Amino acid sequence: MELPGGGIAIRTYERGVENETLACGTGVAAAALIFSRLAQARPPVGVRVRGGDTLHVGFEPDGDGGKTSP
Repeated sequence: MELPGGGIAIRTYERGVENETLACGTGVAAAALIFSRLAQARPPVGVRVRGGDTLHVGFEPDGDGGKTSP
């Protein structure tokens, strides 16, 4: 879900826990990168987690826009 003013909110379900969790660092990073690419959002990307905190993910976009070579 995109948040007013920018950023996104995510919910995570983790195997092993077999339930929804309050946050997941890997999920936050992946969601921020995907959101940045799809919405053409510049870092840092704010990601609000189920626990109520907003985490800000900073990164340096690569020069080729994340495209892979054949």
